[in-house]
Parts: sequence; structure tokens; C-alpha cells
Amino acid sequence: MDCLTAIVSGIAGNIVEYTIEPAVGRQMDYLVHHESNLQNLESQVDNLGAAMKRFNMLLIKLNEKMKAKQRHSVSTGSVLI
Repeated sequence: MDCLTAIVSGIAGNIVEYTIEPAVGRQMDYLVHHESNLQNLESQVDNLGAAMKRFNMLLIKLNEKMKAKQRHSVSTGSVLI
């Protein structure tokens, strides 16, 4: 009976070690580093906003070029391809 108890105890210890401890450790890591995680997220949001502005400016410029080519083709009678 003692042997069975030792085996079950060892298995239970391994289960706790490989399942519960990492989850608790991850949660503790989130709690400890929440400020830096939040700052990192805010920085990434700022970077994404800047990238969106650059992309929108590029779209505006391309749209203006396309309209200029269309006006030019209409005034000269050429066909756009």
C-alpha cells in the first residue's frame, strides 16, 4: 500500500509540476510585468497608427496620379491600359 501511495504521489507531483505551476507562473509574470506589457502594447498601437497614416498618404498620392493620368488621357484622346 505504501508503494502505491508513493507512486500516486509521484505522479500527482509531476502533474502539478507540468500543468499547474506553469499556468500560475505565467499569471504571476503577467502581474509583475503588466506595466511594461501595457507600455509595449501602447507603443505597438502608436506604430500601427503611424503605418496607417503612411499607407493612407500613399493611397491618396496613387489616387491623385491615377486621376491625373485619366485627365491626361481624356484631353489627349489616348487609351489607358
